[in-house]
Amino acid sequence: KARPAIKISGLGVNVDFLSMAKNPGELGGAEFSLSDSKVTLFQKGELFAEIEGVDGEILADASAIKVERLDAKVGGLRVNLDGVVRLPDKATNGAAAPAGEPAPEGAGKASPLASLDFSGFRALQPWLGLEGTGSQPPLLALSFEMDAKEPDLATIEGTLGGSDLKWRGIELKSLAASFRIDPKTGELRFPNVQMGYGDGLVSAVFAIDMAAQKLRIESLQSTVDPIALLTDYDSTWADQFKSVRLADAPTLQIVGEMPLGDLANADLKIRYEHRQGFVYL
Repeated sequence: KARPAIKISGLGVNVDFLSMAKNPGELGGAEFSLSDSKVTLFQKGELFAEIEGVDGEILADASAIKVERLDAKVGGLRVNLDGVVRLPDKATNGAAAPAGEPAPEGAGKASPLASLDFSGFRALQPWLGLEGTGSQPPLLALSFEMDAKEPDLATIEGTLGGSDLKWRGIELKSLAASFRIDPKTGELRFPNVQMGYGDGLVSAVFAIDMAAQKLRIESLQSTVDPIALLTDYDSTWADQFKSVRLADAPTLQIVGEMPLGDLANADLKIRYEHRQGFVYL
């Protein structure tokens, strides 16, 4: 029994029956519409994710599956997805038995969808905790391109943004970020990040090595209150700074590397400029 790759409930289908009549057993073209549907994704036959309330359109033919638009609410995010899965040529889809030998019992054409690899999307998991505190939830827009013959080399890129946000207890005024997942290394790269916090702003270019769980900061400039940000992120920092108050927010420039969640072992170069300094309470 073939293992599932994708299951969709609440699906509308418009099929090119004329093409099917001319070429029996082959899909000439089809349009799939989703309205408040449930999409279930499987990775190597195992449940990967379930997404409810999905709207959108998907086009399919013998050469590709094109996601025109999929919209859904995932965690605290609005998610917009588009992309394409290129299918193997029918002449190379499935291995033929050697001449003069019968095909193995039960053998048939393997579904190209069975090899789909969704693992690259795991890199986005931490951001699903982002939520809006205003009138609109933050928007995650994703585009992907995948070859069914090499599903582990899928490219994924997108943007994430919104205003009046909360992430892991941190209240953000705004966030605008672009990112790309390297299909060969799994590195999650952010070529542009702008984050508003308090009365300041953080601008950064950085990358996350998902395999090594390491953050590489190529450039970071900040005018936010670092003590307020650190204590919002991790309340255990509050005791270390309870006797210190910044008269104004300093300007910071940072480059370097650090293990994720382990600031004590960071290898960072920091340039610190402060006009009014700090006071001891």
